[in-house]
Amino acid sequence: MVPLIVMLTMGLALVGANKLESRRLMATPKWFREKVRHNDNWENIKSCIYNTGTCDDLVSRSLNLKAFDFSIKKLSSIEAGCCKPPSICQMEYVNATFWTKVEGAVDESQQQYSDCATWQNDQKILCYNCGSCRHGFVRVMESKWRNLGVLLILMGLLLIIAHISLFVMVMWEHYN
Repeated sequence: MVPLIVMLTMGLALVGANKLESRRLMATPKWFREKVRHNDNWENIKSCIYNTGTCDDLVSRSLNLKAFDFSIKKLSSIEAGCCKPPSICQMEYVNATFWTKVEGAVDESQQQYSDCATWQNDQKILCYNCGSCRHGFVRVMESKWRNLGVLLILMGLLLIIAHISLFVMVMWEHYN
């Protein structure tokens, strides 16, 4: 029963029912965000995102789209954060990964517009160094962790119920 209870507890932690907010405990949201924030780790993550061809795939899926059609297209968190500039930058759409800066549209010296200055049309750079890309990656991973947590909770409950019912049946058979 102990491994089942541990599995159930871990599932609850991953789902977020048990808020473990510590940078020292592994596999907690705060710990994960801290790891992603660290530049050495981000370089490895960024190269993986680039190597998967996420932005290239986005370009191929939106070749014939005009600016309005692209603006209403549903993008994943990574596509929206890494492959295109943030909306606050007010850049003009050319294609999914090529945007032109409008002079004087935003004051890039302000902190919230730092991603606008980071954006480049180079296919190897795009917005991979942007905070929005890191945030999109964290959102995708937290969603996957939540799904894993639900699976662990369901499996833990199922196995605990099966274990208890087997125990009750054996006791019922033994004392009847």
